[in-house]
Amino acid sequence: MLEDIIRLDDACVAKGLQSLGNGRVLALALNLASIEVWEKVRKYMPEREAAKLLTEMKYMGPIRLKDAEDAAGEICAVFHELEKRAR
Repeated sequence: MLEDIIRLDDACVAKGLQSLGNGRVLALALNLASIEVWEKVRKYMPEREAAKLLTEMKYMGPIRLKDAEDAAGEICAVFHELEKRAR
């Protein structure tokens, strides 16, 4: 679940964002996220990258719920894998 990002440690979030790479996936997924998730993600992004992400989210137009859920699933898989490795 995307909201699980809030409880992850800082190093895991930073590594996860680095490994995601695709801004579109993150933009789609963050359409489902709470402000707390956005703030946690934003904390580990360079200012320029965060601005680019916000612009992409603003101008991507209507999105299908399925696409946003699929993107959130991809992101959750990355973070869960990183969390498993950290144990």
